[in-house]
Amino acid sequence: MRRPGPSCKLTSVATPLDSATQRGVSTFVADVHAELEAALRTLLDLPAHLPIEWTTVGEDSLRKVAVRVPAAGLGIELLPRGSEPSPTLPGRHLDLRLYPLHSTPTPEVLRPLLRRFRRHEPHAGEHLVGLARRSFRLRDLGDHAFRDLSAGDSGLRAVLRLGFRCNQDCDFCWQARDWPEPPPERWVRWLDELLAAGATHVAFSGGEPTLHPDLPDLIRRARDADATVSVQTNAIRLASPKYRTRLREAGLDRLFVSLHAGEPTLSDELTGAPGTFGPTLRGIDAALAAGMSVDLNAVVERRNHDRLEEHARLIVDRFTARDTPVRAVQYSQPSRYRREALRPLGLVRMSDARPHLVAAARLLLDAGVVVVVAGTCGFPPCLFIDTPELVQAIDPGRFEGMDVSSREYAEPCRDCAMKARCLGVRREYLDAFGADGLRPFDRAPDRVHPEARPALRPPRQDRSG
Repeated sequence: MRRPGPSCKLTSVATPLDSATQRGVSTFVADVHAELEAALRTLLDLPAHLPIEWTTVGEDSLRKVAVRVPAAGLGIELLPRGSEPSPTLPGRHLDLRLYPLHSTPTPEVLRPLLRRFRRHEPHAGEHLVGLARRSFRLRDLGDHAFRDLSAGDSGLRAVLRLGFRCNQDCDFCWQARDWPEPPPERWVRWLDELLAAGATHVAFSGGEPTLHPDLPDLIRRARDADATVSVQTNAIRLASPKYRTRLREAGLDRLFVSLHAGEPTLSDELTGAPGTFGPTLRGIDAALAAGMSVDLNAVVERRNHDRLEEHARLIVDRFTARDTPVRAVQYSQPSRYRREALRPLGLVRMSDARPHLVAAARLLLDAGVVVVVAGTCGFPPCLFIDTPELVQAIDPGRFEGMDVSSREYAEPCRDCAMKARCLGVRREYLDAFGADGLRPFDRAPDRVHPEARPALRPPRQDRSG
């Protein structure tokens, strides 16, 4: 009997309750994992009181389900039929492999398990494979990836992520387009639960939320409950007068729009969706002409960091000389790339990005546009250490209840005079570049520019929270 290889890292599915769950908002991801565990217990005749640990194993696709039963000294692997040689017991849909954790399990332990597997696998195995595949695709997500609740500037703020479908395919997006989604009725249930928990603002996100057929109805439902509403979007569908009218009539008046480049070729490269730069611009134009509040977000990475001034010039020239101008631009750092091999190719050093962010920020501020570089997705204050008039600081207390686990302090931060007004540095950045570009303040600037908060704050980008 073979022990699991190093790729089989066994973990329990038990995780701390998130803030939304603690306020009575129901779960989905946890339910998917619990359904698989129940099916495992049934198939293997493991009673509910017997502690087990299990995990789904694989890289791009499910390779096996590994189960540990410490009290019985037993390890179990359930493998797709015929995927590996020499199983302990082959089945119709699943093969079973056993290995000892400490000493050889006794026949009293093994016989009922093997008997149960032989009896139930032919008709239950296919169902368990389906459950395992769904759980595998959700293994790095928590329920907060679909719905979240945190303290906002004027009450509780909810994020409802309407799945992961998108009409663009940005490399630096942390999402996979084929991650499972809850059943359609769950969105209404979650919205009602979030509102009942006290949410006063609801941000609809995705993927691309405008692809969800029920978005107008969900907006109307939130507005009927006196909540303010925003949509985080690439604005492509806002270019359609008919669709834009539906959203306006539902009560939408706030948008947070992704615009990562100032010209089409670079935009096509960044978004992975050739031909969508023009529709995004037209969608922003139409939303502003309709009197909607629009803030923009640009992810800063290697391919666009040295063209941020061009990006800012487009915004100033196209979106400021009008009755309703773009109000704010937020610059964000990428978090975890969906395809991890691309992350080292995409992240950019702060020292390289700094002069271009300074030039872009000055252009925008001179045109009356709010610039935001701080926050959970942003940069530390020392980004602008050489231009103290641009330094932004935050109140970490504003982020109470939000997951800032992706932020850390590096060695230069230890004695920094601005440490108390900084969330730290993204872990992904430290993994790639260490402390490069981080420079501690000997003393806080005489006049620190408070974090200019746009009307909409983007949701967390990390898969861990």
